[in-house]
Amino acid sequence: MRIEYFISALFISLAIVVNPSPAQIPTSVVLKPVFAGQISFTRPVYFNEMPGKPEHYIILESHLGRVSLAHRENNQWVKKEFLRISINSSQPEMGLLGFAFHPDFKTNRKYYLNYNPTGKLATVIEERVADVTFLKDSGQPGRTIMEFDQPYGNHNGGSLEFGPDGFLYIGTGDGGSGGDPQNRAQNLNVILGKMLRINVNSKDPGKEYAVPKDNPFIGVDNTRPEIWAYGLRNPWKYSFDSETQELLIGDVGQRHREEITLAKKGENLGWKIREGNTCFNPNNATSPLNTCNFNGMREPIVSLPRSEAESITGGYVFRGSPDARFTGVYIFGDYGTRRIWGLTHKDGTLIERVQIGTASGAISSFGTDSQGNIYVVTFNGIFKLEHAELRPAATSARKTNAPFGMGKFQVVKNAAGTYSVSFPSPSHESFDFHLFRTDGTLAMKKNSVRTSRKIELLVKPGMYIARIKAGGAINSQTLYLD
Repeated sequence: MRIEYFISALFISLAIVVNPSPAQIPTSVVLKPVFAGQISFTRPVYFNEMPGKPEHYIILESHLGRVSLAHRENNQWVKKEFLRISINSSQPEMGLLGFAFHPDFKTNRKYYLNYNPTGKLATVIEERVADVTFLKDSGQPGRTIMEFDQPYGNHNGGSLEFGPDGFLYIGTGDGGSGGDPQNRAQNLNVILGKMLRINVNSKDPGKEYAVPKDNPFIGVDNTRPEIWAYGLRNPWKYSFDSETQELLIGDVGQRHREEITLAKKGENLGWKIREGNTCFNPNNATSPLNTCNFNGMREPIVSLPRSEAESITGGYVFRGSPDARFTGVYIFGDYGTRRIWGLTHKDGTLIERVQIGTASGAISSFGTDSQGNIYVVTFNGIFKLEHAELRPAATSARKTNAPFGMGKFQVVKNAAGTYSVSFPSPSHESFDFHLFRTDGTLAMKKNSVRTSRKIELLVKPGMYIARIKAGGAINSQTLYLD
């Protein structure tokens, strides 16, 4: 039984927060499965709607080297192979990593891939063309826009994004190993640990691309002109705010901090002089130095300790329906802890950050559609993010049969770190209790509860739908265990 049923059938839908926050960002979300269990994907790392083709979604299955297309046929979701390429997936951070539609995709059908080619440690940026049906690749040979060596198998970056200026932005990792041993991120003569900016619609002599004339390091000695910003460790997902045109980057940390950063042209984003807002210690990554030279470096919007995040995944600023409660909120998450946050900022200075949910699987990416909705991509499924509807409690048609009135469920965090939930005084002698995850699967149940109105929740922190049923009436509420 899936979450859609509960949202439509609930008599009550209320958000319960263990430690209520005064924040303005909504703190109650529902992760609605996109494909209703009809199709699935292996290690998806990218999801977005195809321009001009509503409900046609491109998904990258990283370690398979497969670009998949999901769309509806006869009211059923179907999955088709759009393209399959040979890739090197010998290490967890390698494979088919990035995808971007050309700004004129609807007319020229061009799209771009970021992947590690088979047989070597390298990164390839490739241009390809879709078939005239838009349901598969054309089969024409791809054009290699750029290829560069990777010294190690990790920290490949991987994302691709076209900016509002029409240029392609390529986030590169620092080359891998640990602690950036060759200090590549701060070296302007190499393209690793950087945000690159190139023009794929033109070619400079000897290249398959052109360098935009206003790139910040053109004409500077011993500097690669493709560089737009530098000082990145492993940028894993970044995006432009469609309204402000600001570029927000999720940069994965070493052993101490995970960060979200607003990047601007020519800026030094800090790595490896610092990690997040702390001074990186190359001799002990878990123990930052007391001081370092921050001068001229961009401060991160947020710098999360390892108690909160383990491997950050950048997301998107929500620009959906004008009256949506998440409008203007940047949604991002963490691969390791599975937490999802929303933040607001002004010119890179944090205004507010709130945890809004927890995914059921490792968060590998976020996605959008033509309506500005945001999707959470996990190794356990792909979900549309929706804020839970907060409505006044409704009464049953048989009022005397309403078992728990309009009271809220009360959640308490116990000293041992577990959670308990208690309920308003019922009019029935017993009731059944079910706790569902946000993907609709059952987390726990307890039938014929009689002697106690308090139940210990034997589950991990996260967001759940709690349902109690007595005498044919139902009371369901959202529980947020943080």
